[in-house]
Parts: sequence; C-alpha cells; structure tokens
Amino acid sequence: MTFSQRLRSLFDVDQILIFFLLAVTVNQMGHFLARFEPDGLEFVGYLQAAGVDLAIWRSAWWFRRYRSKKQRRWAMTGVVLFALVSTWYNSGYYGIADSSLAPWTRWLMGAILPLGVALLSYLKGQKDESQFSTTKVSEAERQAERTIAPAVSVEVVDDWECAVCHRSFASQQALAGHMKAHNNGRERTPVRELQEVGDGR
Repeated sequence: MTFSQRLRSLFDVDQILIFFLLAVTVNQMGHFLARFEPDGLEFVGYLQAAGVDLAIWRSAWWFRRYRSKKQRRWAMTGVVLFALVSTWYNSGYYGIADSSLAPWTRWLMGAILPLGVALLSYLKGQKDESQFSTTKVSEAERQAERTIAPAVSVEVVDDWECAVCHRSFASQQALAGHMKAHNNGRERTPVRELQEVGDGR
C-alpha cells in the first residue's frame, strides 16, 4: 500500500466515525475508572479505558480478516469479553451521571457505544479486505503484462535470410519463393553479376 492509500484510509469516513465513538466511550469509562485511582493518577483510569476500547476495535477488525475458525473464534471471544467490560464501565458512568436511572437503562445505554465500535470495526475490516483484493488483482495483471511483453517482441523480430544474396524476408514462404527465382535464373544476384563482369560480358 502506497503512502497516499494509507493517508486516504486514515481519513476514511468509517475510520473517523470509529475514532469518534472510541473517544466518547474512552472519556466516559475513564471518568468512571478515575474515581478508583489515587490522587494524581487519574490518567491511569483513562489508559485502562483506552486499552479496553482498542481491544474491541482490533478484535472485531481481525475477526473479519482471519480465515481459520480457530483465529476467528479467538477474535470473537475478544470482542465479546471486552465489549462486556466496556458495557460495565459505561453503565457505571451513567449511574454516576444520573443515579435515578434504572439498572437496565444504564446497562442498555452502556452497551450502545461498544457495540457500535465492534460493528463499525467489522465493516471496516470487510472494506479493507475488498480493497486489498482489488489491489492484488491489479498488481497481478500488471505483472502478467510485463511478463508477456518480451515474448511478443521476440516473435516479431524473427526473420529469414537468403544464403545466396543475404536478403531478409519476413516469412519462410517468401524466402522459398525467392530461392525459386535463384534456381530458375530469373533474378540477377550479386554473385552472378560478379561472374559476368569477370567474364567480360
């Protein structure tokens, strides 16, 4: 992948939306987890939140890219596990923000963001796979063209040369017709002209 293609992938709409959801849920989980950290170390809670959400993102992406059942099973396990952890932390944030919310409401609201990250990451992996396949086919076609081109040029250069006058002909049939002219004496060759000059004709 070229630099321009990588740049376009970073500014892809799906990728931007994923990063937006990651930023929101990291902020919410970090705010909740920072309450359990000592004074001055609140940032550790935000680091934990970022780790959980990044794990969801990459697990869902790899689930789409993996081929073997074992790899896909492990990737799906990561998606489910880290999505549950994210849901738990996000529900805790909503509980702090509004203690009057019912428990099921907090859990439902807490599940929306991690599920959104997982779904968009899965779709992004599918899109990347499609683009990679298209690029791979194009490179294979260009390689095939470079391989075939020398073979064509070699066939075009091939010619046939007369052993008597050393004239070149494009085909064996043309050379055969020319040789008949030599044999029948209907064409004055350079050799015959030299002989006639030597004989004083």
